[in-house]
Formats: sequence, structure tokens, C-alpha cells
Amino acid sequence: MKSQRELKKIMSRMHPMSLVSDKYLPELIKKSLCVSHVKGDVLIKDQTIQSNLRHYLLSGSVELRLSMDDRSELIYCDQEKWCRKPLQDLLTQSGGRITAQSDCEVLIINSDYVDELLACSQTSALSFVHLESGGDLYSDAVIDDQFEEEWMEIFLQTPLAAHLSPSKLHELFQAIEDREVKEGELIVKESTQGNAFYIIKEGLAQVSSAHAGALKKSVDLFCGDYFGDESLVANTPCNANVTMLENGVLGVLSERAFETLVKPALIKAMSEAQLLDQPNSKDICWVDVRLPQEFKYGHRRQSVNYPVGSLRQILKKLDTNCCYVITPDGGCRSELAAYLMRQSGLNAYLCLAS
Repeated sequence: MKSQRELKKIMSRMHPMSLVSDKYLPELIKKSLCVSHVKGDVLIKDQTIQSNLRHYLLSGSVELRLSMDDRSELIYCDQEKWCRKPLQDLLTQSGGRITAQSDCEVLIINSDYVDELLACSQTSALSFVHLESGGDLYSDAVIDDQFEEEWMEIFLQTPLAAHLSPSKLHELFQAIEDREVKEGELIVKESTQGNAFYIIKEGLAQVSSAHAGALKKSVDLFCGDYFGDESLVANTPCNANVTMLENGVLGVLSERAFETLVKPALIKAMSEAQLLDQPNSKDICWVDVRLPQEFKYGHRRQSVNYPVGSLRQILKKLDTNCCYVITPDGGCRSELAAYLMRQSGLNAYLCLAS
């Protein structure tokens, strides 16, 4: 069995694990599995080509069989590029099989979990709070004794509320549960998994981070502001603390209710066939939101690379007349990109994986 140090070194040269932030590698190592095989063992069968498990050869040799007549032996060498990629990449869409030609060792990784950690690594530059929600509403004339009573009016002017139908807004307000909070109470703790969506009904809160790069400075949140949504969409840990600066009331929407009421309204997903059947299909701009290193490894032709970690910086520069379609390669990062773009008034869709 390989040590954690050995696995960390191995992952540092394998794609796409080499792109995962060092602080998440211990979690990835815990979820990985090293398996020893003897000659003749089948490592990958035809039906597993679409599996979310990825196999990496660590030693020995394998036979790649694409058909009865198309067979080849591959011997492990850490200098070979194919050894840094999953064995599944050697198979074709029509199938294939990989069998141990000698005693060998294989590293097995769940690609969905790798994608989640890549999202954590990449979205650390994004705010846990949708800071634009209040806009210029918070002038001295607005922040008065009656401000707490106007949380709903303020919230209805936010980008998120603009995408919800009147019936969905009614359901949202019905599903929200009030929670009384005290001055100094920590509502959200940095680096913990988000599990709710919050709207400030009364009081004042502050967003802060102990890590450089997450937030350059603390940010105050007022009535009608909301937070927690991006963590739920991206399925990533919160990258900031939210603390109450005074007594107040929060409207709390459960993760399950958020998934049902809010997320579908802002993440419009279609198959490629449906997208190409749209009237504005000629104006489609395909967007890949993965890291540049992932994009370079392989991407859809004519797609542009807008990494989700820096997406917010360019949203205002994008053409509102264009139809943006986010490729599914980024997993939950693609969902977050579609969510952010639609909140910014862009015509954005998520392309479903085929």
C-alpha cells in the first residue's frame, strides 16, 4: 500500500488531479483506492466506459483491446504521457477492454469527486455572498428605522428575484423559516459546507475571510441581502464567515427547497439538439469554464475559455445579445457559471451532458 506522501506525489503529475489545490489533496487521497491485479484480470470492460470511476496505471503492463484484431501492450513508464491520464481515455466510444498483462497496480478515482474539489479550488476567488444584490439601494436615506420592514421590497429588486415567477416567489416566501439571531452570532463558518440560503429580514451582518484572496476586505450586508446561494449551486465549502453585527431576524431556506424553487429558475439546462433548435442558435457562443490547463487538454471546437473563478470580473463586458451556452465539462462549475450569468442579465444556458 502506498503512503499518503507517495500518493500526493503521484497525483501531482496526473490529470486532472494535478490541478486540485494542495489543501484538498488529503481529502482526495482518502477517497482514492489503490488496487493490485494479477495477469489476466480485467481492469475495464466495455460497459464501464461511461462510469464515473477513472483508473490510472501505477506499475506493470496492460493489454488494450479495441477489437479482435486491434490489440496492443502498454508498459508503465512515468515519462509516458498516457500514464498521466485515465486508462479510459485509451478506449473508443464503441468500447474496448483493458486487461492486466502482468502483475500491476492501479489507482482508482471518482471523477465526480475530483470535479467537486476542482470547483472548490477554482471558486475560492468567488464571494460566498452575492454582493451585488443590494446595488445602490443602501444610501443614508434608505437605511433608517423603517428599513427592516422593507426587506421584501428590497429583495424583490435583486437579480435573483427577477428570475422567479410570482408563483415561485410566493412559494419561496412560504418556505422561508424565520430565525432570530444575536449580535456576534456566527451564521456561516468559513470552510464548512453550505446547507441553507439566507435572506436578512432584520439586522446587519458582516462577511469576512481569514484567507487572502477570498475577500479583500469585510463587507456589510443589510436587509434584503441574501447569501449562501453560490455555495449551494457549486456544492463547495463556504469561503467566508458571516457574522451578525446586531440582533436581527434571518429568513432561512433549506437546501432542498433551494434546489426546488430557486436553482431551476436560474440554471436553464437543455440538450445540444434542443439548443441548436432555438431561433437564436446561430448566435450561440460556447463557453468552457474549466481551468486553462483543463481547457488546453481538450475542449469543444470554437468554445471560449472563461474560468469560473474569474468569471465575475468579465460579466459586464459580455454581449447581452449573445446566447451563451456553457459546456457540461466543468460539472458543478458549469452550473455555477450558468447561475451567475443569468443573474447578470445574460442569456445563458447549460448544455446537458450527452
